[in-house]
Amino acid sequence: MKYDRVFIKDAAEKYPEITTCLSDTKLDDTGLNLLNFRWGDFKTDAEVRICLFYVADLLNSSDRMKEWFVAQGMPTHTFRISTLNQPPFSAMTLTARSPEYVSRPCSLYAVFVAPLFDGSPWRREWKVRENASGFQIAYLIDDRIAGVTVERGSCLN
Repeated sequence: MKYDRVFIKDAAEKYPEITTCLSDTKLDDTGLNLLNFRWGDFKTDAEVRICLFYVADLLNSSDRMKEWFVAQGMPTHTFRISTLNQPPFSAMTLTARSPEYVSRPCSLYAVFVAPLFDGSPWRREWKVRENASGFQIAYLIDDRIAGVTVERGSCLN
């Protein structure tokens, strides 16, 4: 995961705080409006991950994060891991599915040959909610964040 740290570092420089991840950062009586998440501005998975981490950290609860995903129009699923004798690395994962995700065929032809004749997938702007099948946040037993991932529904994972 050495390379992952480089990408996260670049993303953290571009998005150093939660306000840079929001389209409208005007403070009002209630504080920041976290629903104004800049989905269309992110160019890499690392940028999405760092901004989702900021949101999850600010909300400070897996239940509140689940409500945030639902407010973003994403169905969620929670998976809890039993913590009997030994605490696991993560005690709960929260997964949100992107409704805009467009699945693509995974045949060798579709992945390697077709793009040579049809360059439109390369000319298209990368959109996180269309290219990611979901987003996952792992929590520890005490509701601390263990990790944030962007899930791909592609055969090129």
